[in-house]
Amino acid sequence: MAAVIGIGVTEADALAVQGRSLHSGVPGEQVLAVVASKNWKPALNYLAITSHRVAGYAGANPDPVLGTVFTHDELTKLDFQSDRMTVIASRGSMTFKFRRDDASIVQKAMEEAKSRATWQELGTDRAGPQDSGDRRKMLAAASIWPNTEILGFRLEQKPSLAVEELCRGEDPWLIVNTVTAGLLAAWTDRAAIVKTGFMTGLLSGASGGGRMATFYFRDITGIEYNSGFSKGVLEILTPSYQGTQTNDYWGAGRNDPFKLSNALPLTKSEYQQAKEGLDELRTRIEQQKQQQQASVMPNASLADELQKLAALRDQGLLSEEEFGAAKMKLIS
Repeated sequence: MAAVIGIGVTEADALAVQGRSLHSGVPGEQVLAVVASKNWKPALNYLAITSHRVAGYAGANPDPVLGTVFTHDELTKLDFQSDRMTVIASRGSMTFKFRRDDASIVQKAMEEAKSRATWQELGTDRAGPQDSGDRRKMLAAASIWPNTEILGFRLEQKPSLAVEELCRGEDPWLIVNTVTAGLLAAWTDRAAIVKTGFMTGLLSGASGGGRMATFYFRDITGIEYNSGFSKGVLEILTPSYQGTQTNDYWGAGRNDPFKLSNALPLTKSEYQQAKEGLDELRTRIEQQKQQQQASVMPNASLADELQKLAALRDQGLLSEEEFGAAKMKLIS
């Protein structure tokens, strides 16, 4: 069941609130409704009602605002009015304010939560499991990547969602994020450079859009960092993307690293902060290439041995029967 979204809540913000709720919630918890909050003290942006609790959220904080979280099983009373709901529990109470037009959404979500709690008491999970793809998208909208090492700066929503589009069912193990130049993400078999967001898109020459390029480990020939006094450029090299050898952070024309799909401008301090993760990326690329070579070498060796046997037969040093027996021994 998809969450019901109130008036004035964008789809992206609703996904972000759902992601925050899942991140700080309990296993199997589902978000039933997200509405805009009109609370000033404490200041809240959103009210989320889940199958387990009621919670208020503010700004980009991934966790609910302190004192605004109440589980359904601890509530002793609910008081609904046209633009607010007061929840009362033994440990305290809280009045959540919202738009009048969202009152029915809030009330129905609370009724649904109570119904689900009754089913859970009977030992039945009425909600069902959360789809892993939906969960990843919700968490990405909240810039939350629990299985990923994030180096550099905090992810904004738009580039985080762009990374989610590239996941294909697998979380990246590494994200190196810059302020305005973009980010690098790495999975088990590939890496990607993502340049999206207002300022990053503008610098990349894709105002209002972005640039995303994926590089499979099998195609990567190297990862280079060329620097000047305080700034530099990280480049992913492949047969299609040869190194520019540029160390000009503010390059121009064809060598502008902000516009190159395989380049990520990094200051020296950003590179040093990300160096351990980048070294691990280089190691994983090399390991995968070695595995690929190892799987090819036995076939190459077999072909060489068969050619040698054929040459011995052609020279009359092996009979057809001896050649056949030796060939079967090699193949088996």
